[in-house]
Amino acid sequence: MAAICAAPGVFERLGFLKGRNATSYPSVMEQLTSARTSLEPVVVDGNVTTSRGMGTAIPFALSLVSQMVSEEKAQELAQSIIFKV
Repeated sequence: MAAICAAPGVFERLGFLKGRNATSYPSVMEQLTSARTSLEPVVVDGNVTTSRGMGTAIPFALSLVSQMVSEEKAQELAQSIIFKV
């Protein structure tokens, strides 16, 4: 499961973040009361990946590719879009 920007707030309301590490858009962070919050751009905890917002969308996407395909594929994609990891 993956959520970016304000969407981690939905995960919180559904109980998906209980006891997990997570992040979100700053104004939503206080809603994540059952999670251990982080200011990291992308947080992976088990099968839940969260990210902070539009500015973290590329690292978020590359993290998902790494998890679902491979780290090598994520690096290849990063290079193809000239994104420095």
